[in-house]
Amino acid sequence: MKQGDRVKVSETLSDRTAQRERLEARRNQLQIAINQMSLPLPPIQQPPTPSFSEEEAAIAKARNDLALVEMEIEAAPPLRFKVDYLNVIHDQDKIQKRQWLQEKRIKHRLRSILLLLG
Repeated sequence: MKQGDRVKVSETLSDRTAQRERLEARRNQLQIAINQMSLPLPPIQQPPTPSFSEEEAAIAKARNDLALVEMEIEAAPPLRFKVDYLNVIHDQDKIQKRQWLQEKRIKHRLRSILLLLG
């Protein structure tokens, strides 16, 4: 086109092909996103009904397990010496068993506390 040329209705004055294609691609992407968002959501599953009897049974079991561990600790064989370094040298197996029982006690206490907290 030059200055003074006549323009007819619906005549293309300039063609920005690259920009038009980019905008059309963006419009198509947005339309796809809108279509995906308008799809119905899958039904939500209801949470299981709480079973207080199961929770109470789990708490009772944890308490019983803890009581058994406490009884094992009480029944653990005594150390032979009153001086710790002699026990470390001579009663290594007894010390390891006592440590294992103490760890077991702590784990059972934590488990019962967690069950109580829900």
